Amino acid sequence: MYYNFSKYIIPLIIFAALGAAFGVLFTLKSKENRGAKILFSIYSFSLFSQTLIPPEFTKGYFTHFAFHMPKKSQINLNPKLVLTVTERWYIHNAELFLFNFMGNIVFFIPLGFLLPVIFKKLKWRTVFVGIGVSVLIEFLQLFIDRKTDICDVLFNTVGIIIGYIVFLIYNKLKTK
Repeated sequence: MYYNFSKYIIPLIIFAALGAAFGVLFTLKSKENRGAKILFSIYSFSLFSQTLIPPEFTKGYFTHFAFHMPKKSQINLNPKLVLTVTERWYIHNAELFLFNFMGNIVFFIPLGFLLPVIFKKLKWRTVFVGIGVSVLIEFLQLFIDRKTDICDVLFNTVGIIIGYIVFLIYNKLKTK
């Protein structure tokens, strides 16, 4: 079974370009951490494009942005489902499994790395800020016809922790 990834790639490219432009404009006056701030801007816009764009936009018939009341079928608050769901995805469509499972982890690694680079006072609180961002995204997805899943928050948290560990290693090597 073929999964159409292009519906994710096009908004990603568009919003990454917007993020780059915004990042450059935002950092014109400040030279401190300019590269990290531009990367963070590109990342933030890209994250927005992959998590908070209504499905209609990627299907090509986006006419307006309308919030709606969430449906019960959109919500999974049972973390026990993670194994059964990922097993089903893996058995029926390994490509989709990798895209969803790994995407939720990989896409949040930059957040765990870039937050403490830019906001030096965050330190270990980076993980909690990242979890807050993940929970906010999942909450907002309720109102734009996307699924909300506690497993996404768990996988995103793993990505944030990995990113923060990479930051700690980078920081240790940089100070030597």
